[in-house]
Formats: sequence, structure tokens, C-alpha cells
Amino acid sequence: RMEIFLHHSSRMPSKDTVKMISALADERRLRIFEILADCDRDDRKLSEMIGLDVEIIREQAAILEDAGLLIACEDGDRVDYNLDPKQVAILTGFFELMLNKCSPPKCC
Repeated sequence: RMEIFLHHSSRMPSKDTVKMISALADERRLRIFEILADCDRDDRKLSEMIGLDVEIIREQAAILEDAGLLIACEDGDRVDYNLDPKQVAILTGFFELMLNKCSPPKCC
């Protein structure tokens, strides 16, 4: 299971894991991700909710899609987005693995 998250030979995060984390390292993309965790949305609804132009939403969503976190479906002149549950599970598993390695801090 750990090999999904970590590069087998070096125990470093896999390139896919790094790409997903990097894609979330922007407040606009993180906000899109957070909203889609609650419910699938289209580009216009995301634009309204976040207060960004539809084109900016599409640009930022494309980065999330390229990282494997989103699935985009064009429907006429709008784009519907939803999270890819398999990729989100991989990302969640990586963070769970990291948290399980941590020991509680020693306080004074």
C-alpha cells in the first residue's frame, strides 16, 4: 500500500503524489477542491461561489484535472467538475501514512 504514495526505491513521495499536493498549493485551487468535496459543481456555479471569472475557474480547474484530482465534463457551454475519488483516496492515504509516522510532541 505504501508504494502508491512513496517512490519504491527512495521512500520519497511518488511523482503523482507530489503533483497532487503541488496542485493544491494555491488558494484558488484549494477553494475549488474544498467546494467540490461537498458537491459536484459547474464552472459558472464555482465562479459565483468563489468570486472569480469563469475563465480563471477553468484555468485553475485544468491544473487540478492535470494532477488527477478532478474530472471535467463539458456540457454545452459549461463544464461540470467533480473530484476523482480514487485520486483523493490516494492523497488521503498519503497524509494518513504521514500522520501515523508522527509521534505526539513532548511537552514540558
